[in-house]
Amino acid sequence: KKIEIDSVGYYAFINEDTIVYYKLTEPHSLNYYVKSSQEDKWLGDYPIRSINAIDRHRFIYGLKDSSNVTFYKYDFRLNKAELYCTYPSINEDAIWHKTLGLIKSEETKLLRFDEQKKEWQILFDLKRFGIKKITRFNFDTNNKHLVVVDNL
Repeated sequence: KKIEIDSVGYYAFINEDTIVYYKLTEPHSLNYYVKSSQEDKWLGDYPIRSINAIDRHRFIYGLKDSSNVTFYKYDFRLNKAELYCTYPSINEDAIWHKTLGLIKSEETKLLRFDEQKKEWQILFDLKRFGIKKITRFNFDTNNKHLVVVDNL
C-alpha cells in the first residue's frame, strides 16, 4: 500500500510500518505516520532536519527555538516523547550512532552527548584538516570512515 503525504522535506523510516517526517508547513512541523492504523500525529513545530531511528520502536529528534535545539526520544511502545538533552545552538546536523549515541556538529567539531554525565563532549575537532563548517556528516556502516560536508 502506497503512503501519500505531501510537502515532506526530510523523513526517516523507523520500521516497515512507521515513517517520521518533516512537513513543509508554516511553521515547519514534525509528524509521524503509521501505515497499518493510518495514524498521522503531529509531534512539534520548528524541527531540525535530523530525524534518527534508535531502533524499531524509538527515534530521536530535535525541536529548535531562537537559540537552542532540544532533543527528544520518542517511544512508540509508550506512545510518548521524553526530553533527552539541549544544546545552545540552532545547528540542525545530528545523527544517532549505535555505539556513541547522539552526535551533532558545531562549526568544525563533532560533539557527543554523554548520557551518564549529562554533558556534551568533543568527539573530534576537524579544524586541522581544513574544515571550516560541518553541515552534514555520517559514518560508514563499519564505523571505519567518516564522511563530512564542509560548507564554507
